[in-house]
Amino acid sequence: MKLDANHVAKTLIAMAIRFPSAGYTPDQLRLLSREYHEDLVDEMCKEDFDAAIRIVRKRAKFFPTVAEIIEACQEVKRSTPGYASMPYYKEYDVQEYTEEEWERSNKERLKALARSVGTKIEEVEN
Repeated sequence: MKLDANHVAKTLIAMAIRFPSAGYTPDQLRLLSREYHEDLVDEMCKEDFDAAIRIVRKRAKFFPTVAEIIEACQEVKRSTPGYASMPYYKEYDVQEYTEEEWERSNKERLKALARSVGTKIEEVEN
């Protein structure tokens, strides 16, 4: 799913709580979230952003920079076997799906993920 500005804003607010020494005011966080979104929207999808934030939360000693988030995202991409072949990552723009298309797409992603970790799909479904 495409990374949206609201999601970035909520994430940065959560990060500001974790790093109170950053001392950002609500107005500063609004400005930062717009800038972060602008810098990150073309670099990663929402799922990659969330994965990168999980890495950054574990490592960061200070409020994370855009560069740290991008670096963590690149790490996610490098460390995920079969990442580029996952159907979801081929095109992550927001699309309108019928329920049937959505189910088929989810099954394809699940199969790709199962292959990437060496599990058979039947084992995942049980």
